[in-house]
Amino acid sequence: MSATRSATSDDVEQIVAMGRHFIEDIYPGDLRYNPDQIRLFAHQLIAADDSDILLAESGGDVVGMLALMAYAHPMSGDRIATEVCWWVEPQHRGLGMRLFRAAEAWSRAQSAVVFQMIAPSPEVAHFYERVGFKAIETTYQRRIA
Repeated sequence: MSATRSATSDDVEQIVAMGRHFIEDIYPGDLRYNPDQIRLFAHQLIAADDSDILLAESGGDVVGMLALMAYAHPMSGDRIATEVCWWVEPQHRGLGMRLFRAAEAWSRAQSAVVFQMIAPSPEVAHFYERVGFKAIETTYQRRIA
């Protein structure tokens, strides 16, 4: 049986482990794995009223996460909900849509008028376009140190 729920501080070590998988799979060589920073940030997201980490469970095991934050846009003042990271262990990828739908519901509950997601690959971008998202900006980066 699978379920979706909000993370608690008891889940942080599993979030840190999935954070490693996320970085190694999505951003190898581009983003440094820092378990202490992931641990700190997870606790902050769990504790704040305007953020959450939604978890997917299968058979009692945590197998996916979608971290979110909501804020007032600095230029418009509109309430925005944005993804921080979205990861589902490869063998459980079918549960990703549950997390996505739960994130949409969380965004509405936060009174957000915009829901933003990050596309780390063309395949993910195509998914977002199929479900009604449009690209607004593209991020580029290069290491300088």
